[in-house]
Amino acid sequence: MCHWIKSGNQRIDPCMKDAVDWANSEGHTVLACCCGHDKYEYTIVSREPDGSIMELDTFIRIPRKKRFYAKDCEGHFYIPEVEMARYQLHKACLIK
Repeated sequence: MCHWIKSGNQRIDPCMKDAVDWANSEGHTVLACCCGHDKYEYTIVSREPDGSIMELDTFIRIPRKKRFYAKDCEGHFYIPEVEMARYQLHKACLIK
């Protein structure tokens, strides 16, 4: 499991540093990120130029300005909207 890099008042997973640097260089304002810690897919939360907030890998809009992540019973963080969309996509692929 990753251990955070503390930079000022921000903490990021070390394995996400390059992805966050890239997203910022592309004009996204990164608000939060998580590598998933071998349980979930990685996520990068960004504020877009139009003010909307979305997860950059899935392009799912997140309808809140903070507290993007929920914690599961094992202490891992995930974004509920992203996990629900991934579950629905996986379920649809299994039905076909």
